[in-house]
Amino acid sequence: MSLAFTFSSEPEYDLYRNVYEAIWNEYGIRIVDGFSNVSHLNFTEQTIRAVVGTGDKTGSNYAGATTSDPMLFRYSVRDKLGTMFHELGHRLIMEHNYFEKSKISLGISNDHQLLDLFLYDTIDFVFGSSAAEGRAQYEMSFPEKEYRESWEWAFALGKSQRQNLLRNIVKQAE
Repeated sequence: MSLAFTFSSEPEYDLYRNVYEAIWNEYGIRIVDGFSNVSHLNFTEQTIRAVVGTGDKTGSNYAGATTSDPMLFRYSVRDKLGTMFHELGHRLIMEHNYFEKSKISLGISNDHQLLDLFLYDTIDFVFGSSAAEGRAQYEMSFPEKEYRESWEWAFALGKSQRQNLLRNIVKQAE
């Protein structure tokens, strides 16, 4: 696997850090392979720093604003594996800078629309449609309406349209 994580935490969050490390050690290769197969993109980073604790200043999980930023994972999130998929998807977009290049020309209004072009299909590739559907439903239950609207937009496109749009985004960015 060409991508590694280095997890850190304050001592009170060590147990949760251990859970994230165990998830990555068990599924990391499959996750990276899933993103590569579905998005046709590879992670450019070799190691991602990740802090497990209370999340960012708003208490959220966070992919970072740049690749020099650590990713932040809340200790209490119920769906740690799905959260890793979600935040790694954001990180992949950031590494390739596709959101800014594509949002205007292709009518994509937010980064979750871009993420949802391939997140469901990546989880489906790695763990099957039941897991992908579960993650999508979980995110659609978030109080921020952006999540539901982005998923509904992506599902309305259908798998082949999502894949075609993603290929167009990658082509435009090259």
